[in-house]
Amino acid sequence: MAKTAKAKAVKAIVIALLFLALCSSASAIENSTTIQSVKAEIAITGSGEITGDLQGRTAAFKVISFSETPNQRLLSLDESLEINGKTISAQKEQDQYGNRYAVFNIGETGSFTYRQKALIETNQVLTRLEEYDLSEKIGQHSEYMQPTEKVESNSEEIRTIALNSFDSNSWLETARGVTEWVNGYLTYDLSYYPGIYSAIETLESKRGTCDEFAILAAAMLRAREIPVKFVSGITYGEQQWANHSWIEAFNPESGWKPIDPTYGEAGIVDGTHFYMGAFPDPTDAADEITVPGRANASIGNKQVSVSVQETKAFSGILGIAAEDISFKANQWFEISAIVRNRTNSALIVPVSLTPVEGMLMQKEKQIIILGPLEEMELKWPVRVNAELQPNQFITGKYSIITLNEEIEKNMEVVPGNATSTEADITLNSLVPIVEGQDLALEIELQNLGAKPGNVRVEISNGTSSSETVTVNAFETKQVTIKVENRDLEPYTISFLGPGLSYSTIVMVQEGQAIAAGSENPDLRPGRILDSLNIGGEETILLIVGIAGVIAIVFLLKELLIK
Repeated sequence: MAKTAKAKAVKAIVIALLFLALCSSASAIENSTTIQSVKAEIAITGSGEITGDLQGRTAAFKVISFSETPNQRLLSLDESLEINGKTISAQKEQDQYGNRYAVFNIGETGSFTYRQKALIETNQVLTRLEEYDLSEKIGQHSEYMQPTEKVESNSEEIRTIALNSFDSNSWLETARGVTEWVNGYLTYDLSYYPGIYSAIETLESKRGTCDEFAILAAAMLRAREIPVKFVSGITYGEQQWANHSWIEAFNPESGWKPIDPTYGEAGIVDGTHFYMGAFPDPTDAADEITVPGRANASIGNKQVSVSVQETKAFSGILGIAAEDISFKANQWFEISAIVRNRTNSALIVPVSLTPVEGMLMQKEKQIIILGPLEEMELKWPVRVNAELQPNQFITGKYSIITLNEEIEKNMEVVPGNATSTEADITLNSLVPIVEGQDLALEIELQNLGAKPGNVRVEISNGTSSSETVTVNAFETKQVTIKVENRDLEPYTISFLGPGLSYSTIVMVQEGQAIAAGSENPDLRPGRILDSLNIGGEETILLIVGIAGVIAIVFLLKELLIK
């Protein structure tokens, strides 16, 4: 969710984290990932206040506006500001990234409200997605490959995961793998709204909203030297319209391609994505107000409302075939589906089996790559544990959802006895996390069997150590094993247990210094008070929450007077 705005003064710059509010619309959409096109009226409203003495000059209030893209038409746009009963029309401005802004020149103090009303039509047309070999360095768009304030792609923490977990030289596989991993690794948590947390902070919490999903994915892709833009906009999710963030990754053979790790979409996103702007860092997606003299300014929350007029679903992209099923209780059964790519382009698509209450599943969502016209069989192991009498059975329905289609089929569970009472353990994930001088191995194990089982985890790097992990019947268990005083030599990690025998190599990756001549000032530590020069033009940079905006404006005034 794009949650950043900034208030800027000529003699003092305040960067304020100000946020679009979540807000429901009169228009609900089912299965938004199947929607190709939306025509909707969008209204964004907000407020602010200018106080003090403008000394006969004007304040400039700049807010990000809507842009046209190959997938988005701007049919009408009206932007205005009201202050003291007067209406001010917006002037247009464009930044160095091509983003459009509405600029209001305000010549008096007082409280103001503003409104941006647009009629927009999206149409997410599938364009060709090609493979690219990442062993050939991408020489374009280097400004979107650099680490930034929130995207610390040059850090040990990010590079260690990126270069161990996403080591393929396939652009398609790297994009798919990062999208799937972020989508599964993070838990969507609205309590993290309205903050914006960096990639490293998100690794630590494993939680966040769409900002954090986008930031972590951007960090992993940039660590693989893929240029990434941070996109700010609006989309439909969780049964409501809301501000939203996703990313665009550059493919030299195909151009900029959208990736939305929150929803597991890559290469193409659904038509409920309304684009507003793209930036190197989420903190760049900011509104700003510039006030001269001894005037002060504050900006309040934004509200967004969406009224949908028309929608159109994707068609002709994918085909899905599945069958009605009947299987025995207390036994694992594989639900299968055939997914067909009907296009002449490669696709990266999410395919989800909707869980049924009481059903054990190994994995709900799969994100897959399909070549042109390729057909693939997908399988989901499922199980229902139930003591059924010979004349009893359970009936229900299961659904499979993908980009342009949802199918629903009947399912029946009949009496059955367990065919195996032994443990059967799989390794779901291994994530190497750098924690200071230590290396933490985050491991997820899943026991598909009816008995507890032990897994021996052995770590060798010149010397060996081991730890035994017990996983109960039908349990998914996360454990963290720490290696103290880690070094840069490779570690061999081995797993041995019922149904599991696996080894892999993990290497800690050193952080990269920023190249000479390309220092990014956002990465300098202590970016709270950047500079204060009373004899000349003062610049004070502060990251604050909305409650602190007015207080900090007064604090700045006191600093400047002194």
